[in-house]
Amino acid sequence: MKFSIVSCLLLGTLPSGLALPNDWNTTRVVEKEAAAPTWQNEPILHKRDEEWTMVLYNEHKNGGQCGGTSTPVSGNGGVCRNIVGKYCADLKVAVSTGIASCTFNFVKNGDCNSGTIESEQTVQAGKDSNGVDLSGDVQFVSVGCNSG
Repeated sequence: MKFSIVSCLLLGTLPSGLALPNDWNTTRVVEKEAAAPTWQNEPILHKRDEEWTMVLYNEHKNGGQCGGTSTPVSGNGGVCRNIVGKYCADLKVAVSTGIASCTFNFVKNGDCNSGTIESEQTVQAGKDSNGVDLSGDVQFVSVGCNSG
């Protein structure tokens, strides 16, 4: 069975008080030959009480760059952990000065801790997924996974 990865991360600045548009992109794993795949989105971005709580932000210290004040993801964190036997997006954090770079590793099993990496997408500090410089200190990112 053939698999392919479709990566379309959206990283952009968001002024205080504004919401993300409804059509913001996610990174998705596509199973080409699946008859009718379904999608389960496990965003690394949560909205709580009209406030986005998980962001990449310029903390200038170890362990806080790939996370938010309410639900931090630092060191490493897995998303889509409940999708057993399918691709899993695993967020790995590389800490540096300023905003950390975040690498999304796509593995073939559902626990994010082992398995063969099929593809990866790295977002460098202060840049979008195409390497274009971003202004400001806050960027948002989300990951979607194929659950069928």
